[in-house]
Amino acid sequence: MKTYAIFKIVGLSLITCFALACEKDGVEGPVGPQGPQGEQGVAGPQGEPGEDGEDGEPGAANVTYSDWIPSGFAENIESGTATFAIDAPLLTDEIRNDGIILMYARNDESNTIYGIPITLGVFQESYFFRTPQAGELVLRIHSLDGSNIGSTFFDVYRYVLIPRGTTTGKSAVAEDYSEMSYDEIAERFQIPE
Repeated sequence: MKTYAIFKIVGLSLITCFALACEKDGVEGPVGPQGPQGEQGVAGPQGEPGEDGEDGEPGAANVTYSDWIPSGFAENIESGTATFAIDAPLLTDEIRNDGIILMYARNDESNTIYGIPITLGVFQESYFFRTPQAGELVLRIHSLDGSNIGSTFFDVYRYVLIPRGTTTGKSAVAEDYSEMSYDEIAERFQIPE
């Protein structure tokens, strides 16, 4: 047993000497090449879903439109011209100067909608509008042959105000909205009937 104890002491002494001899005395060598990436770890648990936001108003941002406005023209116009003013509180100077103002008229009997300005040759009438100031649109009817207008063809009117730079997400290029039908405008800007 004594021999075994001596071997044990000598062995421990040698291990201690080797450990002390391996201390770093020289210059550190260059870094070796990077090894391959290890396997991806397991994904953590998914968080709780957030609350749904409130639905926005229908239509494109900043595009406004009126309700259908009953005609303000007299029932029997005994003149070759007539006008009536429409209160348009959202018609700003900015829209007047740089935006797009669309006006539509509807005949209730046929439920047909037309863009204004328009000339109705069969009735010898021409309709157009102007914006004398912010907040006001003025509709004007003119007889083409100078005779009295009598009853007008249209029963109700609606305006659509499109600020400068408004797009529908389909194209950043400005579109000629005046070339579109009322149905196309209503669909494009989600205008309800």
